[in-house]
This record gives sequence, structure tokens and C-alpha cells, in this order.
Amino acid sequence: MSTLISGIPVFSLFSELDHGISPSLNVVGQIHSMSQYDALVPAPETRVEIERASEVEEIRVIKNINGDYHVTVNSSVARAILEQVDQHTTSIFELDVKAYPDSVPDIKSDDY
Repeated sequence: MSTLISGIPVFSLFSELDHGISPSLNVVGQIHSMSQYDALVPAPETRVEIERASEVEEIRVIKNINGDYHVTVNSSVARAILEQVDQHTTSIFELDVKAYPDSVPDIKSDDY
């Protein structure tokens, strides 16, 4: 079962909401490896949609202009790419670095 976003399956979101963003329409290629993914992203007028549900992981690299997309060949390829993407994202944003010193109260727990 796909992940639902406001009751809409993840890969149907743009076709259902129609905000001028073309949904993923036509499969034009397959992604077999991280190097193929890196060759597609980043690129102008391109977005990445990800399904992270266990056993149905999928990555789509979509051209915003016409909805043509490349898709991972299976969930194990998607999982391997996601592991590398997640690791890279963590290193860029330094998620392990504390934003405030210990002397500053934890403001995230306050309900504003």
C-alpha cells in the first residue's frame, strides 16, 4: 500500500491536486544504480518523488514540463539509493550538531 498524503497516494498527489505541476505520466527510463540517479539529479525542471513504505520503496525522477519520468527498477535499488541520499543529506545539514548550547532551554518542546 502506498503512503497517503492527505488521503492521496504519494504518486497521485500532483494529478489529484493540479497545482500546475505535471504528475508522473510516462515511464521513459529505469534507474539501476546510484550513478544513474546522480546523472538525473539535480537538473532544471526536475523533481524527485519518493515512496519510503517498507518493501515498496520507489524513486521517481520526473520532468515537470511533461511528466516523463525515470523509476527505480525495484525496491532494493530504491532502498540502496535512499540510504546514500539520506547519509548525504545528514552530512549537509549536520543533523547531529546541537543548535543551542546546553544552557539554553529546549524551546522546541514549548507549545506556541
